[in-house]
Amino acid sequence: MIDRRADRLVAELHPDAIPYQGGLRARFGENGIGRIDFRIVAEDRIWVSRLVIEDPAGRGRGHGGREMERLTTSADQHGVGLSLEAFWRPDIDDGGWLARFYRRFGFEPLGGPDDQDMQEFIRAPCPADPFPSSAGWLEDTVVPSIRA
Repeated sequence: MIDRRADRLVAELHPDAIPYQGGLRARFGENGIGRIDFRIVAEDRIWVSRLVIEDPAGRGRGHGGREMERLTTSADQHGVGLSLEAFWRPDIDDGGWLARFYRRFGFEPLGGPDDQDMQEFIRAPCPADPFPSSAGWLEDTVVPSIRA
């Protein structure tokens, strides 16, 4: 029986994940073009050790972004935080394209880059939207008419 939040997230997103170097590995994208390696580090936290599009022809087509969107959305629903490490470009103020990519999904740098210019990023689960589908709410509301 799966009882940890992080286990439930993995079972939902990657039921076919296989054990790999102390963690798990799963394929994603069209024809399994991408690979994500991760490990559950706590009941409510996953460490993403690798997210890569292996075929160069598949890069720049949104596969990594779609997988990260799936991961962060599901992590929010399950109350699971995410951590990862990425290369930080010291010659660019914001760390470069990879740092911008992860920030786009709510990851924030933790401390500063190490002596190899690797930066740890963390992402807390976002609370559920209290108004998930507010479009059209007025049509369903009964408003009494005012007569003079």
